[in-house]
Amino acid sequence: MKPSERRLMLLFFVLLAVISGLLGTRELLSWQKRLSKGEDRLELTQMESRLLLAEADVWNARNEWIDQSQPAMKDALEANQELTRAEEMARDRGLETLNRQLLEPEATGLYQQLGFTMTVKGPLQEVFRWLHRLQAPADFRVIPSLKVAPDKQDPNLVVATVQVWRWYRTAGQPAPASGPLTAGATRP
Repeated sequence: MKPSERRLMLLFFVLLAVISGLLGTRELLSWQKRLSKGEDRLELTQMESRLLLAEADVWNARNEWIDQSQPAMKDALEANQELTRAEEMARDRGLETLNRQLLEPEATGLYQQLGFTMTVKGPLQEVFRWLHRLQAPADFRVIPSLKVAPDKQDPNLVVATVQVWRWYRTAGQPAPASGPLTAGATRP
């Protein structure tokens, strides 16, 4: 082999080594970056776990309150009784009921949901006082949808269309035994 061929061959191998080193370094840096992101995610998960464990007593107390306070649905007429109660509360506030409709009941493994839609007319303050009383967390009642508009005939009155849900323990299910929640538990 001629000296010039040797130099060319040596230069080729040096270039090959440099290019391989650059590509290898690039791959190692990418790998290091992925490891660093994974480490950050693990640290975040660990921090969240510590916070959840620190708050376990609060969540267990809330869970116990739900277990003791959430009403059980007695029968299918419960939705009618809820609608009647809401109408009585509206009447006590001097509100006029324009429309009412029961909603389709929903059931999950954790609770049953009954609801109704109701349209009332009256003074703004009284409508909102009625809504405030109607939406009672201790009664497991919530208002997911509300539309309030001025009355076309009397500008001093408003017309409110409200959707109300009430959550009950699943039918036939006794109040669960209270106690600490464990990993993988599905209770609310």
